[in-house]
Amino acid sequence: MRSAMAWDIATGAPTSFAITGKLQHSVDNSTWTDVANIFVVATVAGPSVLPGYSPNALHRYRRITVTSVYVGGTAPANGISCIEFAGGKYRIPLA
Repeated sequence: MRSAMAWDIATGAPTSFAITGKLQHSVDNSTWTDVANIFVVATVAGPSVLPGYSPNALHRYRRITVTSVYVGGTAPANGISCIEFAGGKYRIPLA
């Protein structure tokens, strides 16, 4: 499986920004643990794909957390979206 994150250009004219996305998993949907080496740090607009991972090694609940840090600007913001998708040998058949 893989997770993908996409973002647009920061509004509000910040002098710089960084977006960090990381994959976390949980047994009970309340206590979350970072998945080692599954993260991305971005400083320019565009998409990014987090490294692949085996869904069998993760707990039932998964999420991607995103943190944005801006320097300067007037109320800077980014549009960010994340998705988890299957592929390759982990593809689930439709029928």
